[in-house]
Amino acid sequence: MILSLLRVWACLVFVCLAWSSSNNQSSTKLFWKELLPGLYYTEVHIPYNIHISDRKLTILKINSQYFESNIYASLAIDSVKRTISQWASHFNLNVAFNAGMYHLTDTYQSVGYLKSNDSVIQPVWKDNFYVLALFQPSCNSVIPFEMIDMTSELYDSLLCCYSSAVQSIRMIDSNGKQIFWKPKRLIYSSMIVLGEDVEHNAIVAFTRTPLSANQMSHLLIHLPLNIRTTMYLEGGPEACLYVRTDDTLILKNGSWVSHTFPTDTNTRYWNLPHIIGFKYRNNANIMR
Repeated sequence: MILSLLRVWACLVFVCLAWSSSNNQSSTKLFWKELLPGLYYTEVHIPYNIHISDRKLTILKINSQYFESNIYASLAIDSVKRTISQWASHFNLNVAFNAGMYHLTDTYQSVGYLKSNDSVIQPVWKDNFYVLALFQPSCNSVIPFEMIDMTSELYDSLLCCYSSAVQSIRMIDSNGKQIFWKPKRLIYSSMIVLGEDVEHNAIVAFTRTPLSANQMSHLLIHLPLNIRTTMYLEGGPEACLYVRTDDTLILKNGSWVSHTFPTDTNTRYWNLPHIIGFKYRNNANIMR
């Protein structure tokens, strides 16, 4: 009898929690500011009990029909590393951020597969990296920006239709389901991630306040973003975000990493070997 009552109580608690989560999600509102046609910006309060930095999640939504997007890699250009603002200035970019992680022993080399303007920088596919982001289409039949969940979607034929691509770790799958990470050692860090919503807009999310990967993915799927396939790009002091329009300049850089850099004191922008950039098309061809 007691066991049956406990089971009923557990079911009621689960239903209440599920209703509460659904109710909170449906009532959340994002107040977007349009910085350029097709470029939207918002910041939301991070609800977790973490008292480091500003507890803000910065989010961009980018309609890729208005923007040319690409991966810029130093090994494909001039072997010069640059800060994110230098990359953006050099190539006249409106939005720029990390293009995935790089090796600590060879800081020019990407951890996952990387291709920039048909130059394959890293030809080796990383076994446990299950998301591919595609830029610079070379075929008329594809959209300007695409993200592929490599566990459920074919990517070989699509890869040939894009000049630039980067592979990284999956956080949310193509159905909008959280991929729960089970690391050997829990890490909290500043972070930048890249996702795609159901309308193929790019979703970029940055936090200086340290989060775990699971906290970040949980937060993103419970915001009204309709986000789907999402990849982890970078964490800690290397993580950064640059946004520039005629009347707006947004510069974000990370800091905290558990165990290795547990401080919120970083103020500099690191030199990066490769970045992702979006540049506004003056004569955007709107296909939707």
